Amino acid sequence: MQAIPLLIRASITIIMLFLNAIGEKQLLKIQAILGANPIFVCVEVIKVYIDILKHIKAGRFIYVLVLLKLLLSKRFHYILT
Repeated sequence: MQAIPLLIRASITIIMLFLNAIGEKQLLKIQAILGANPIFVCVEVIKVYIDILKHIKAGRFIYVLVLLKLLLSKRFHYILT
């Protein structure tokens, strides 16, 4: 199922998560797919990689795994609009 978005050009798949542990496991599974280019977005990632949200908006990742709490935040809002 995780390979399907690879068949659609110029697409981004947003996967909503409730726990960091689930995100880390899913990230490893998706990374195993050739060409998947996933990113797991959590507060810690945003603190370290300040421009990560700009890269997501620019379409540099096919899969964006994100915690629901962060997805609903104002920080993430500009990516979705």
